[in-house]
Amino acid sequence: MRTSGPDTRARLLAAGVELFEEHGLSAVSVDDIVKRAGVAKGSFYTHFSDRAEFLLSIHRDFHEKLKAQIAQAIGKLPHGLARLKTGVTG
Repeated sequence: MRTSGPDTRARLLAAGVELFEEHGLSAVSVDDIVKRAGVAKGSFYTHFSDRAEFLLSIHRDFHEKLKAQIAQAIGKLPHGLARLKTGVTG
């Protein structure tokens, strides 16, 4: 099993999101995250210097995905009220 690279990073982020939704931020450890992701603990520290950087990465990933969804939703709409409403409400 490959334990480094973008796929591993994505698996770690997805595992963290799932666990945080299930148990809350304070109840989830790095050990829990790597276990859910199916990777070695060292892989976590290959991608993130610590838990705080991991949380920041989840936050950034969420906002990048949201920005892409908004851009796709409004992409072909002309500037104006309809575009603004679509960008806000989806």
